[in-house]
Amino acid sequence: MRNPLLWVWGAVATVACGLMWLLPGSETVPYHVAWATFALCYGLEPWRPVVTATGLVLYTVVSGAILVDRVVDGTIDWQETAEIPLMSLLIALMVWHVQRRQRLLAEVTRLADRE
Repeated sequence: MRNPLLWVWGAVATVACGLMWLLPGSETVPYHVAWATFALCYGLEPWRPVVTATGLVLYTVVSGAILVDRVVDGTIDWQETAEIPLMSLLIALMVWHVQRRQRLLAEVTRLADRE
């Protein structure tokens, strides 16, 4: 199976969205568990940029829609929706650092092979 940790994160993100939907008022824990799982899985096994971006956009949109729905029905306050762009920014910065490390490691390997 290609990118097994991508599938792990996809499963965790799917379960997290399900729990967020089924447990009004308790969205915070599954929401953050899915983001933490992404950070762990991506840090151990970086994925192609298009795959990474697609997964991040899908999870942000679906989980964000659930949070906004909870605001609309009065379950949580609007301040909770600040998590949507803040967590996306934090994860985007982490992805940038991992990709930067991968590029630098490839360059160091290339230079070492020349010697």
